[in-house]
Amino acid sequence: MADATLFDPYAGEFFSDIEEPKSWTKRYRQEHPALDENNQPKNPLYSTYFSKEFVEAILNQTRPADSPCVGLRIYRGTDSNQKQHTILVGVDPEGKDILYAAAADGTPSIEEVMVGNYGKACPPSCNDTSSALATD
Repeated sequence: MADATLFDPYAGEFFSDIEEPKSWTKRYRQEHPALDENNQPKNPLYSTYFSKEFVEAILNQTRPADSPCVGLRIYRGTDSNQKQHTILVGVDPEGKDILYAAAADGTPSIEEVMVGNYGKACPPSCNDTSSALATD
């Protein structure tokens, strides 16, 4: 059995059917309702949309040959106004976050941060109300 603490650049699996992810997202929405007990907005974050071009910019960023971007790590964060965010960052073959673009010589360029945010949050941008992952 492989050590679960080791980084696996091939991590990820597809669900065998839609029922399990559907029940997970429903449970999350139930545990994080849009309104509190006094019907005041709680501003939960159920999902975030990022464009293909944005995601590809992270995945395809120019890197030294020995340190390409092999995948994404997704962080959850809360800003100073208590608004939740989804933060995307590329990951190198050793499992380290790629925080900066590579300069011409391959070293990190602190002038060009490659950590992404500001996708379209749901709510309020929940356009696909027909999705089994977004409905009860």
